Amino acid sequence: MELDELKQLWSQYDKKLNENLKFNEKLLKKMNLNKAKQELQRPFIYELIAIVIIFLTIVFVTGFSIRLIKEIQFSLTGFGSVLLGIIYLIFSIMKANRFVKIDYYNSSIVKLQKDLLLLKTFILRLKKIEGIMLPFLIVLILPILFKAIHNINIFENIVPFIIKVCIILGISYPVGFWINKNLYDRKLRDAEMFLKEINNFEKEE
Repeated sequence: MELDELKQLWSQYDKKLNENLKFNEKLLKKMNLNKAKQELQRPFIYELIAIVIIFLTIVFVTGFSIRLIKEIQFSLTGFGSVLLGIIYLIFSIMKANRFVKIDYYNSSIVKLQKDLLLLKTFILRLKKIEGIMLPFLIVLILPILFKAIHNINIFENIVPFIIKVCIILGISYPVGFWINKNLYDRKLRDAEMFLKEINNFEKEE
C-alpha cells in the first residue's frame, strides 16, 4: 500500500471518528437535557393540579360565603379564606409560569443552570410564605366547610374545633414537607445534576 493511500485512509478514518464523537456529544447533551426536563415535569404537573383544585375551592367557598352573608361568623371566615386562597392560586400560577419559561434547547448550559437556581430560590421563597399562611387558611376555611358540607356550626363548641385544627395541621405539615422534598428539592437537584454532567463534559473538550 502506497504512503499516500495510507494517509488518505487514515484521514477518512479520522474524519469518521470525529463525526462519531460529535454525534455522541450531541446525543449525550440531548439525553441529559431530556432527563433534566423530565425531572421538572412532575412538580410542574403538581402546580397545574393545584391551580385547578384551588380555583374550584375558591368558587365553592365564595358561593357559600355569599349564601351565608347574614351569618357574619361564616361569611367573614369564608371570605378571609377566599382571600388567602387567591394568594395561593397566584403563587401556583407564578410557579407554573416559571417552569414553562425555562428554555432547555435554545439556552447555553450555564444559562440553564442559572435559570434552575433562580427557579429553586423562587419556589423556596414562595413555599416559606405558603407555610406561614397555612394555619390561618385552615382556621378560616374549616368553619364554612363544616357548615356547607355537614351543616355543623363549629363555633357552638370551640374545643372540638381546636382539636380538629391541630390534627389537620399535624397531618398537613408532614405531607407538605414530603411534597417539597420529593417533588421540588429532589427533582430540581436531579435536573441540576444532569446539567452539571453536560457542563463538565464541555469543559473537558
